[in-house]
Amino acid sequence: MAVPERPRFNDPVADANQAKLLAGFHGNFLPRSIQLMEVVMDGKWPLAGAILLLLFAVPSQSQQVPAKPPHDPMEDIAGMAYGMPPEFGADVLLRLAELAPARKRRELLDSAFLLAGRVRQPLAPWKYIGRNGDTRAGYQEYASDLHIDRLSLSVRAAAAMAAIDKSRAIEMFLEIQKPQSNAGGCKAPLVPNASIYYDELGKLAAARGTLTKPQSEDLDLLLDRAIASISVTPDVLAAARMLIASNSGRDRMQAFLGGLAGAMLRVDGDFRSFVTLTSQGIDVFYTLLQRAQRNGIDTRPFAHALRQYIVTNLKSPPCPDLLARLQNTGRGSAPGRRQLDLDKIPLAAGFNGSVVSAFPSGSGVSAITSEEIRPPEQVSEMIDDIVYFTAGTARSLKGRIREVFRSQSSAKRNALSKMQLEDAVRDIIEDLRSWKPDSGESYPDYYNQKVVLYFSLIDALPAGSSRDRATQYLGEFIDGSYDRIVPKSEWFHFAHRFLVGQARESSQGEAFRILAARSQNNVLAGYAQLWRWRHSPQ
Repeated sequence: MAVPERPRFNDPVADANQAKLLAGFHGNFLPRSIQLMEVVMDGKWPLAGAILLLLFAVPSQSQQVPAKPPHDPMEDIAGMAYGMPPEFGADVLLRLAELAPARKRRELLDSAFLLAGRVRQPLAPWKYIGRNGDTRAGYQEYASDLHIDRLSLSVRAAAAMAAIDKSRAIEMFLEIQKPQSNAGGCKAPLVPNASIYYDELGKLAAARGTLTKPQSEDLDLLLDRAIASISVTPDVLAAARMLIASNSGRDRMQAFLGGLAGAMLRVDGDFRSFVTLTSQGIDVFYTLLQRAQRNGIDTRPFAHALRQYIVTNLKSPPCPDLLARLQNTGRGSAPGRRQLDLDKIPLAAGFNGSVVSAFPSGSGVSAITSEEIRPPEQVSEMIDDIVYFTAGTARSLKGRIREVFRSQSSAKRNALSKMQLEDAVRDIIEDLRSWKPDSGESYPDYYNQKVVLYFSLIDALPAGSSRDRATQYLGEFIDGSYDRIVPKSEWFHFAHRFLVGQARESSQGEAFRILAARSQNNVLAGYAQLWRWRHSPQ
């Protein structure tokens, strides 16, 4: 049976059908190729024609794959961030966003905000006044300086967004739920710190003149919510700072001031946190009062609330370590019932001076007396903290390190002493490396002290094999401790210092980062890559 004749390309109908087929081809065909197609499609070689058609329909690799874009280290680091625990991933994305183009910055900030909501630690701790830094609470406070708790990360993302999109920043703040806290009392060495929330809201409110009316209304809602969320004494001072920065009109300021007065009457007294704040509080409250008075607001209710706030806190159970420096020392005072010396409490003394004088006589705003704030007879518990380097292996190694480096100057003049010094350093490094937690010692306490001793040793050693060996051991110890420290911010405080080194130009700092970049721990490796990228020539 005769094979039906295939239409040729010069057939008008066939030409239209073939044109549709060829429209899907990639690249241009040579005239000779077209001629060949016409030959094989004329019905003489049907199988060959089909095969050739398929060959031409499949584009070559060189035609299909576009040119590979230039390598972008930022994308690599962002990819690592998404695989980290959320507190670290959010922090890395926020740091990347600082150097990213505007469009990419928005994407990074949105992603960081989402990750921040998954962080377990709700608030950063804040150390009280008058404590030695070499304590458990002291190192917890150092860790809080990195702001990788849930509230701080969320606020950091919203505050950074405000620079490029205020509407989106306000939306973010509206999504943030400030955690509630309780008064810690005298036993607690730390109190949760939400000041970043109030401070950044104040900055956003200070730019009220650049906002649309709907944005300004949403901002007022945010300020109302922030005041309503006050739960502990430190929140009061932070909220007062926020209102000073808010640039609000008379009616809104009056409403905000009333809300703050209600919060001051509502929060429980807390002797320790209140005394801690007294060194800075009066200037903030007095400035807020003066601004309200200039706007024609009746500030007497606020002044009465401030007075009651001071009295309530000073009448709360006193803390033994703070009470002695706040009491008179007269012989007639009974132990535990001595009057507090108001001159030693700046907030109380300031109220009796500047605040009372801001009102005319007969206004009902009266000075606070020592008699009405006499503390209760029962004194509260002592602060619950652990002081470091006072016993065991930590104390012994610290003494040995101090003694070795006292001998450095004489070793430079005496070859034999220099050799002895090198032997002593080698012994310390090996003993430090092999040191395990003492009996009853918690791993976080052991970790803090051991890392501090490593840093003390490395800082004092000259460049050379001993310092390199100590650096390597320190990196291995920090890396190996990751799973043993909760919350992770306390582990990261020293990991961050390890990565930064002494200075970005120093060989020691670079040695830290090279070691970290090789780690199987994606947090150490990711931050090492981030740090090197941020400080490399762009």
